[in-house]
Amino acid sequence: MLDPIRLPHSWHLRGGPHQPSWSWDRHAAQKKNFHGWEFDKTGACTSIAGTNVIPPNAFLRKWHSEEKNGAIYVWHDAENREPTWRVDDIDDINCGKYYCAGRTWCHVNAHVQELPENGPDSAHFNVLHKSFVWKRIPWGIEHLWTGVWTPKEGIPHKSYIYLTQCLTLFGFRIPGTFVEAHINQVGPGIVMLHLTTPLGKLYTFEYVTPSKTTTQVVEHTMYCAPTIPRFVGKLLLWSFEGQFQRDAPIWETKKFLKKPLISKADGPILAFRRWYSQFYSEASISFADALAKESMMDW
Repeated sequence: MLDPIRLPHSWHLRGGPHQPSWSWDRHAAQKKNFHGWEFDKTGACTSIAGTNVIPPNAFLRKWHSEEKNGAIYVWHDAENREPTWRVDDIDDINCGKYYCAGRTWCHVNAHVQELPENGPDSAHFNVLHKSFVWKRIPWGIEHLWTGVWTPKEGIPHKSYIYLTQCLTLFGFRIPGTFVEAHINQVGPGIVMLHLTTPLGKLYTFEYVTPSKTTTQVVEHTMYCAPTIPRFVGKLLLWSFEGQFQRDAPIWETKKFLKKPLISKADGPILAFRRWYSQFYSEASISFADALAKESMMDW
């Protein structure tokens, strides 16, 4: 566990401070800015270079954080409540048994809810993601998908997707290409995929962190069992990212309708929206107000 102090404008999901004007002394439990102001782990200012007078309002906001699964998770709540749920610990990753196959970052210009809504939208799997991800391979090889989304019974902040994939050649399934995935949507912006492949198991994490109202920073991190060769792990991450990039143009041009025209074959999209609505609250800023605030010259 890290000391629970964070600067709200200079930390994202899993990194450290991006701004070089701040430094952190882990042993002294102090954070110092470029004017020599020092803060302890409670957020209180303890000293200022050149003076013994400390302003009574000199303090930093604390952010609850946890370090696990190769990431730093920072809790944010519009009502400033303590964490009401936590991210699961993956023992195989925390103990170093699984190796990190790589990480990717990108920006998606869409609302944060659009990305996880991809899971219950099962009808698009065998349309948008059907063609083989490696375009240089001759035609005839395709992906075949099945997917079922359900809320996690007894665990309100989680939903679950059971997903399978295999490759087909002219409609015939290719042996040894079957992949089974157990996917947990954790809260509004974390997706944890546990995949079973013929070579072993792996975990893929998807983190969606809003940087603006309609701009999301998306990170994918993959951890593989030691039975999976490292070059295969790289190929799997590359394939996963290739499939993700097929969705991005759709998210960036979609229009959110409260009453969309859908059929039963389109998947439980409305059920997902009801489940996702729990992550909004009375204190949450509205979409219109957030856009208006961003359009202002707020110095």
